[in-house]
Order: sequence, then C-alpha cells, then structure tokens
Amino acid sequence: MQRWGPWAQEDLDQLKVDITNYFVAYYAELRRLVSRHESDSLPKWIKGVHLVHTHACKDGVLIAHIYEDKIPPDLPLIFGQDGTPFHFDVYPNALVNDLYSQFIPPRLGGGRFPVLAIPEPGKKFGRYTYLRPLELLYPISAQRYVTEKAEELWARLEYANIEDAVAKGRWRDTFLAMEEADLALQYALDFD
Repeated sequence: MQRWGPWAQEDLDQLKVDITNYFVAYYAELRRLVSRHESDSLPKWIKGVHLVHTHACKDGVLIAHIYEDKIPPDLPLIFGQDGTPFHFDVYPNALVNDLYSQFIPPRLGGGRFPVLAIPEPGKKFGRYTYLRPLELLYPISAQRYVTEKAEELWARLEYANIEDAVAKGRWRDTFLAMEEADLALQYALDFD
C-alpha cells in the first residue's frame, strides 16, 4: 500500500470522498438558504462558487474555500455532482500551521491578522472552522472601534488533526454540513 508521509492511500481516498460529499451538501444547502435573501444584502463570502482546496499535511488537514475569481487557471480541478470545484494536495512534510500562514491576509495598516491557535509542532491539536472570513475589532479611541474584515483570500477556512479527519470522520456527517450552512448564513446576515 502506498503511503504519503503519515497518510495511507486508502485514508486519502476516504478523505476525498468525505470532503466531497460534505461540501456538496454544504453548498447545496447554502445556495438554497441564500436564494431566500436579496443578493445585495449579503457579503461576498457567502455567495457564488468557491473552490474547496484541501491540504493533507504531516499533522492534519487544512481546507480553504477560495473565491472563484482567485482560482489559479492552471489548477487541476475535480467537480462534485453539483459543480462545486475541488482540489486536493498532499504535503507529507509540511505542518498545518506552515500552510495556514499563507491564508492570513495582510491588515490594512500593515502586519497580519493573528494566526490560528495551533500548538507547537508535534503537539496534538483538535479541529476548528472559521465559517466566515476573519474580522478584527480594534479601538481607535476610548469610545470608537473600527472593524477590519478580511474577505480577500478565502470565504471559509478550517483544519483538523489526522485523527479527527480520518478516524473520527470530521467531514463525514452531511447533516452537520447543512447545519453549518445555516450558521454561516446567520453570520452573513450579521456581518455588516
């Protein structure tokens, strides 16, 4: 049996099936929910087509949902039954945190948004999902705050360790996918 670092080929194959089914259900439910609202009342990140880009790493999985206009034209894609584009990469020597940093957009005033709270390399971490782009609230005076929204690179970002991704089947429950779609829409309605 072929291995890619910590990943057996059968685990990668199962992960692809799980992720594809999960996000076909997620985006089908999201499109259904979004169709009930005025398009202009919703932020960019909740609408349209998103590439589900999966990165299988040495210690887990990172999935970034990339806007359609940010998909590299030469990237080989597979499509779910609903037309959702998917791309799967295996990085057997990279850590989730290594790849995560490339998805952190620069802040308006310079610097970067805070990074995920992933433990040091070699330490176990769980799973986490950002159902919407990062948002940072910071004070400009004692009474005024400014909200900075990072919508430039991705619409949803999540990670899980190998155990949660494969053995516990993080992306296996399509009913959870539909619940997350509803939650994402609620976030979108409150995103102003």
